[in-house]
Amino acid sequence: MKNKEIIAFISIAVLLAASQAFTVIQTARCRASVENLSARIDEFITQTGTQLEGVSEEMRELEELQKTGTAGIWESLEILKSKSDAQMSQTAGMKKTYDDLYEEQRKKTLDTTSQDTAVAQIKRDAEKYYSEKNYAAAYREFVKVLSYQKDDMESRLKKMKSLYYKNRADSSKYTEILEDIRILKANGLMDSEATEIERMITAEREGLDG
Repeated sequence: MKNKEIIAFISIAVLLAASQAFTVIQTARCRASVENLSARIDEFITQTGTQLEGVSEEMRELEELQKTGTAGIWESLEILKSKSDAQMSQTAGMKKTYDDLYEEQRKKTLDTTSQDTAVAQIKRDAEKYYSEKNYAAAYREFVKVLSYQKDDMESRLKKMKSLYYKNRADSSKYTEILEDIRILKANGLMDSEATEIERMITAEREGLDG
């Protein structure tokens, strides 16, 4: 029995020693694994920290860029608004000028139209008197027409004839008649009747001078 107990005791001791050795080995392996894991974690944290720092830096740069960009946009908008306001002001000024010019031209047009209408009526009256051989009235109306339209050679021709025919004996009108004839000649609007009037006046003056 004694030998058996010794063998049993030795066996137990061997098992305990083996178990302890195994535990030590496993502990060492676990410690190595833990250390390795710890190192890897540290490395990951370091890398992650670096990456996070990079991301943070990029975020800061982005924020600055956004601020700068926004400021630039607002600055551009302010400049554009100023230019737009100036343009609108200028456009408003141009519109007022245009409106003023338009109104002035409209008044002139109305005045001219009204005047032309009035002159046309005066000329119709003058022509009527002339056709009726009412030379005094015709002369008076043709003078009115020429006060508005001095280049109306037809009216000047009939005005000259009316002045002559209304009183052929009134030589005091010869100077005016001859001046009308001079203007009519310069504009190539003499007819045989006007030529005869000029001849008679010239002859009468020469006779008086002789």
